[in-house]
Amino acid sequence: MMEKTVLFAGKEYPAGSALASAAINHRRNVVVTVPATMETLPESLAASEIAVAAWNKSSSVSARSVILQAENAFHRVDEAVLYFDTAWFSPRFQTVTPELCSRAVDEMISSYLYLSMELTTRFTKLKGGTIIFMLKAAPGLADAPSAATLRSDTGAVPAGILPAAAEAAFRVLAESTAAKYADKDGLRFLLVRTDYDTSDGQFAGWMFEYLDALLVSKVKQDTRHTVQWVKLGAKPSAGFNLFRK
Repeated sequence: MMEKTVLFAGKEYPAGSALASAAINHRRNVVVTVPATMETLPESLAASEIAVAAWNKSSSVSARSVILQAENAFHRVDEAVLYFDTAWFSPRFQTVTPELCSRAVDEMISSYLYLSMELTTRFTKLKGGTIIFMLKAAPGLADAPSAATLRSDTGAVPAGILPAAAEAAFRVLAESTAAKYADKDGLRFLLVRTDYDTSDGQFAGWMFEYLDALLVSKVKQDTRHTVQWVKLGAKPSAGFNLFRK
C-alpha cells in the first residue's frame, strides 16, 4: 500500500481515468467517484487497485458517505481533489429549461458544496488533510473569439449559460472555502487551473509534482496567498512564491 490516499470527485470514472493514473504514478492510493446509479463497474476498474465510492450528487448524505467509503478502502484520506471540467459538462447543458436548471444545480454546484463542506469538517476534526480545487476552464458564449477557436480546434461546444454559471460558482466556492479555513491547523488548500486544451493526465501530473513540493516546503499558508489560483506550468519556489499566479 502506498503512503497517501487521494479521493477524486467531480469527473466520474471512466471519464476521469487519466487523473487516477497520474495519482498512481505519484505513489498515491486512489479512490474515484462513480454515479450511485452505476450497477456494474467497468472491467478496467474492477480489475485494478483503484477503489470506488458511489456518489449521488444531489444528496448531502451521499457526500459524507463518499468520504466514509474512501476511508474504509484505505483507512484514511490524505488529499481530496474536486475537479471541474467545464467542457466536459457543456454538451449536457446547452439549453436552459426548468428541468436542466435543477439538474445543473445538483451536478455542477450543490454536489461540490456538499462535498467541500464534509471534507473541511472531516479534515478539521482530524487536524490534517489537503483539498485541491482543480479547474479546467472553457470559453463561454460571451467569449466569442475563444469560443470559435474551441469549436474549430476540438469540435467541442462553448460553455452555455448553465456550465458558465457553474464554473463561476466553482471559482467562488474554492476561493471562499480556502479563505475561511486557511488558518486551521493541518488543513491545506491548493487552487490550480488550466485551459480546456490541456489533457487531464498532463494537468494532474503537474499538480501532484507541485503539491509534493508544496508539502515538502512546509510553508505556512495565509489567507491572501491561499486563495490565489496557480496556473499550469508554474514552478514552486521558496516562501510564499508557492502561491503566486
